[in-house]
Amino acid sequence: MKINFFLNQTIKKKISKHGKANLILSGGTSTIGVYKMLSKQKLPWEKVFVYLLDERIVSKKNINSNYGSLKKIFSKNSKIKIVDLIEIYKKKNFLDLSKKFKKCSPILIMGIGSDGHIASIFKNSKIFAKATKKLGKKKILKTEKKIGSPPFKRITMNFPLILMSEKIIVVAQNKNKKKLLYKIMNNDSFYSNTAANILLKTAKSKIMIFNGIKLKSLQNFKYKV
Repeated sequence: MKINFFLNQTIKKKISKHGKANLILSGGTSTIGVYKMLSKQKLPWEKVFVYLLDERIVSKKNINSNYGSLKKIFSKNSKIKIVDLIEIYKKKNFLDLSKKFKKCSPILIMGIGSDGHIASIFKNSKIFAKATKKLGKKKILKTEKKIGSPPFKRITMNFPLILMSEKIIVVAQNKNKKKLLYKIMNNDSFYSNTAANILLKTAKSKIMIFNGIKLKSLQNFKYKV
């Protein structure tokens, strides 16, 4: 199935059923091409709400702001609602967020970092255990120090929030990302117990892989090393 057709039809069905559609989008470079493609779809954008999976704690005008990046990508879709994750974190408005997701389950689009992190859940972070715990309160967590590349303090949705998604689309378009995904799926020792490894095991039925051509289920994804 082609990703543009899937997203177009899924978003329209969500809007028809719930009056709106919720999307969760991750930062990083892997997903930019998919977002640009999505921005060209003919949709009632005023009924589409975009939530960031994670965010660097910087000004919205900073070149490293995920919010700012999405604003540029969707600049022609002026009616789209891009929700500021930092504001939700500041207000600790997590219960309201989970209620919105419960009423209309989101579609999550994300990439995987070369070290196996997803969102801003890095294995060497003190928030790792809290973030990857499958049960518990649905929260947005803040890293205790600057982390990642480039290094910034970050906030990220935890697994209980992430797992509210109806579908999780993992973008693995180039050779390196496909190889990375293959290793994570097959429990390569370096990637064992990373956030990506845990998520793939936890949410098998929800995960779809975009390999640059088509969407495939996790079970049908193949890559020859």
